Amino acid sequence: MPITFIPLINNNPWGAIVLQGEGADGSILRHCILDGGSGTRYDLVTYTGMVSAYNAEMIIDWCIFRNNKIADDAFNAKYTRVEITNSEFNTIFSDAIDLDISEGIIQENMFIDVKGDALDLMTSTPLVKNNYILVKGSVAGSQ
Repeated sequence: MPITFIPLINNNPWGAIVLQGEGADGSILRHCILDGGSGTRYDLVTYTGMVSAYNAEMIIDWCIFRNNKIADDAFNAKYTRVEITNSEFNTIFSDAIDLDISEGIIQENMFIDVKGDALDLMTSTPLVKNNYILVKGSVAGSQ
């Protein structure tokens, strides 16, 4: 049974899950459904992802990200090492995965109806392998 994050009130986004700093190292999101979140602002920092990881090491596996609102990204990472595998990004407001100065692995994921970039990898160096991006009736795959 997946762990599900949904809005308390319909169409009212729930904000963000933020993992930041050394204490977040080793975090794992597995078998989660993240639906209807946004981003948040805390202590003069703007977290642009429904899930945001900054200065941490983490794993995302077998998760579904969908219907994010307002903020730019379903997942955003800065200065982070992340492994994102076997996950789905569906009906995404802007970018699905946005990595800034980060590294890791992005493998075996599916991207469906992403309004922005499926992968925004500014100055990042992840291994990207065997992902599927559905674009208006066609499929683009990474090898």
